[in-house]
Amino acid sequence: MFDVRRADAVHRCLRAILDWSAVKKRVLVAIVVVCVLLLGGLLWFGLGSPMPAFGPWRYMGSKYGDSYHTRSCLWADQIQPENRIYFSSSDAAEREGYVACRVCDPGE
Repeated sequence: MFDVRRADAVHRCLRAILDWSAVKKRVLVAIVVVCVLLLGGLLWFGLGSPMPAFGPWRYMGSKYGDSYHTRSCLWADQIQPENRIYFSSSDAAEREGYVACRVCDPGE
């Protein structure tokens, strides 16, 4: 004979399993999205870029030039990324033989 209570319990159990499966899929999708965003952020802000996004650099110069600039200087934007060199202070730049830009005047 058909037991309604047992069928109802089986139905609830199957429903819970299916709901848990949907939750796991949502969690998995959320984890993938977070990983993609983090990896994209790392590539944009550091790993794939010659510009160190994190760290104490405040000034930039060219490997082939003799002056250093602030981040916002018009001339700093003209330096090719592969030729950039970064300094944490104006003293560090001057120790390497660079002189302050006359446009942005980055001296501290």
